[in-house]
Amino acid sequence: MLTLREIAEQLGLPESTVRYYRDRFSAFVPTVGRGRQRRYREEAVDVLRAVAEGLRNQKSAEEVEELLAAQFPRYVELEEEGEVSREPALPNSWMMAFMLVQGQALQQIGEALEQLSENVKERQETSRKMGALEEEVGDLKRRLAETVEARLARLEERDRVVVAQMRAYFDQAPRGNKVSWWQRWTGIKSAESKSTRSPRLS
Repeated sequence: MLTLREIAEQLGLPESTVRYYRDRFSAFVPTVGRGRQRRYREEAVDVLRAVAEGLRNQKSAEEVEELLAAQFPRYVELEEEGEVSREPALPNSWMMAFMLVQGQALQQIGEALEQLSENVKERQETSRKMGALEEEVGDLKRRLAETVEARLARLEERDRVVVAQMRAYFDQAPRGNKVSWWQRWTGIKSAESKSTRSPRLS
């Protein structure tokens, strides 16, 4: 690490001039610490030398800054464990690459969210159709149950009528008649009752 006086001695410039360069183009000067404890890295010598040469060649401060931006990284102040230092920021090319990657990532996230939204809509539509089908199946079940119940009721009514007619017929039949109930019900006589018996030969 170097002091400002040591840098001025290497450049052959007054310390006050080097201090002015440092303050004017501080974004390109790497340092560690603050105040009297501030020290400079070796890279600071090259930066301040480029500043001195640019101003010596009648370049404006803005032109010198453009020159520095093309040759040296910018530095940002960081503080770790109580120690302050100026570390290189991302170069412009790195920043552009980072922003490009970030933009691509955001685009992919947007596409993924859009696809997710479409999937949610499809599932909602499917759920809606399933709900309609369930309602239709439920309606068919109710109609089938009503039909079965109505038919069973008609069958029970028919059975009651048949049983009542049979009881009424049996109540009206003469006692001691040997004709079976089904013959009386249907009106059919057996073959034996229709034919006359032939006399036995002795």
